[in-house]
Amino acid sequence: MNEISRKVLKHYQIRKTRKQKEEFCKFLVDELKQYGCMDYVKEYDEVVSYFTIGPSIGKEEEVTHLVKQVSMDKLLMESDGIEAVKWAIDNDDYIVALKNEITMVASLKNQSYSEVERILDQNFSKLIKK
Repeated sequence: MNEISRKVLKHYQIRKTRKQKEEFCKFLVDELKQYGCMDYVKEYDEVVSYFTIGPSIGKEEEVTHLVKQVSMDKLLMESDGIEAVKWAIDNDDYIVALKNEITMVASLKNQSYSEVERILDQNFSKLIKK
């Protein structure tokens, strides 16, 4: 974990107001974008509720690495938009992209397609109930 992340985590642990939590979440997203998630998966895993994965799983090393490192109960799926779907699977079929994501996660996690689908649905249901 880099020095900036340590300072922010320390700050976050001391001050836990809603506004500061929102600021921390924005900072965390910026950190992930700037440094990529490969270097700090374990550190981020300690402070975030979910990680989203898009159609680039299997194509982008960072997304594949993330899925391998994070437990199933912390994964959510997203499409990243139709242009990302086209780029990732050379097809603009949204349903095909989602099924491909589930298939890739199942393979990486050594679980059945239906089990992964069930867990991802459960994760989403938990998230929207918060």
